[in-house]
Amino acid sequence: MIGTWVLGLALAANGVAWETNLEAAFAQAKERNVPVLICFNMDNESANDALVSVYRDPEFGTKSGDCVCLIASAFSHPDAKADASCPRFDGVTCEQHKTIEKAARKAFIGSDEVVAPQHILVAPDRHVLIRRAYSIDKSGLLKLITMATSALHTGKTVEVDHGASPTGDDPQLPTVSASHIAELIDAAKDHNAERRKPAIQELGRIDDLRARDALLALLDPKTMDDTRCDAIDALATKGNYDALLPIAARLKDSNTIVVQRAIAGLGRLELPAGVKPLLDLSKKKLVSMIACEIPSAMVDCDRDSPEATAFIKKACSNKDDAIVIGGLRALAKLDSDADSRKILGQKLADSSSSVRGMAVWVIGTNCERSFEDKLKALAEKETNLDVRTCILAALRNLSSTAEKPYDAELDNLLPRFTNRF
Repeated sequence: MIGTWVLGLALAANGVAWETNLEAAFAQAKERNVPVLICFNMDNESANDALVSVYRDPEFGTKSGDCVCLIASAFSHPDAKADASCPRFDGVTCEQHKTIEKAARKAFIGSDEVVAPQHILVAPDRHVLIRRAYSIDKSGLLKLITMATSALHTGKTVEVDHGASPTGDDPQLPTVSASHIAELIDAAKDHNAERRKPAIQELGRIDDLRARDALLALLDPKTMDDTRCDAIDALATKGNYDALLPIAARLKDSNTIVVQRAIAGLGRLELPAGVKPLLDLSKKKLVSMIACEIPSAMVDCDRDSPEATAFIKKACSNKDDAIVIGGLRALAKLDSDADSRKILGQKLADSSSSVRGMAVWVIGTNCERSFEDKLKALAEKETNLDVRTCILAALRNLSSTAEKPYDAELDNLLPRFTNRF
């Protein structure tokens, strides 16, 4: 095993030395007492493609020697080299990285859906140390490795910066000291909102496991309602898997405002796994102010989910106008199809001016040009000023020759229809 490790470090001088078997990777990690870095990657997507260059970077290759590295890709790359190694991921074959993807997905994702790119740092005993989804640059990956190895060896994380890239024109932010993080954690528990809220916000910007764990602790039902809301806001950043289950747990909160914030937070994570807890919540008896928030959050979690799409379209037929408006707002984020156009046509004739206005807003925002004549006909008989204004703004978009028309007045009209409930 030691010989394999030394060879791996030599290979890593020009990039990552990939281990070719998941079980062997964890055996080596246990012997060396280092994390396993699992990199989920897919083809034909810009963020994933950019990471291929990072994996071949000499600096990252050297740092990756602090881990045992696995590449998990379900794709075949036919232009294999003479030694049958994959042309996309040096040192492994396509069959090897496909086998690793299947095994790693079963062990650490638990579903057929994998957000990629995604990087998971796992301890030798197979508990997840850190998980990040979506795009990340070299400096971000270097930082994840540093945090994971420190957490594994000492139970603590080292001092890290706020995420500024060490290259390019980004200004360098100062290192956040352990004492400053401790001060922020103390302030985050303060009953004075003027001291508490800024501290929670800053903890959310610090890429440090101590800050993360402190924010997760603030979600405890025993903390103040405002504290839980602020902690959700700080944690709810795109791809933050660490926050998924803790935020989902707050869907059962006793405070309505906290539940609303948890719904919105799951949407901001943009993780497909957020759909199920939102669907489970929707099956309960809910007040309108909560139920109307679910469709938009659901589509933000996964706009390609059949379950989410069906739920959103059903919401548009609800008897409660607030839920209908919530459904229409989510419908605007989906690709247009015959069903959605039928729904929009029906809602243009709705007795509620807010529902009519929302339907017009969706038509204009999505540039549904097939509705141009219907909007002109509606303009002649519409009596509500906000709806009439929205029709005119929507028609401007429909007549635009721009590839993606945008009308500021149309955009600003959205609160007129969504804030009445």
